[in-house]
Amino acid sequence: MSVRVGFVGAGGIARAHIGALSQMEDVELGAFCDVQEDRAEDLAAAHNARAYTDHREMLEREELQALYICVPPGCHTDVDIIAASKGIHLQDAANRDFALLAGAAKGHGEMDRDDASPRITWLSRALVLPYLRDVWS
Repeated sequence: MSVRVGFVGAGGIARAHIGALSQMEDVELGAFCDVQEDRAEDLAAAHNARAYTDHREMLEREELQALYICVPPGCHTDVDIIAASKGIHLQDAANRDFALLAGAAKGHGEMDRDDASPRITWLSRALVLPYLRDVWS
């Protein structure tokens, strides 16, 4: 079983994470979103994935288990909350406070404040992937 990962933001930070993730055999890079369409399309073409310019559309259409948020903190809008409410595990390049996200997802039965740490995971640490595979299986 592979972990299907999406990206919001397709610039330099995303590319650094993609470099590491593309080395992992059980990771599928499935969707890329950026307000600059050419950035999203370039990464999508390189990884046989889909490109989006609207994160809401991407999160609605794609079946993702994890999402990297690689945009400046002021550009996050509601992407964190939408993803958390769908039970998508988050990697946030800006180290956002996840207490809010835990509350957003609580209404959907995915997590609460006490279990936010193991459910919202830092995928860039390769040691976490086996844990996530256990959670999803």
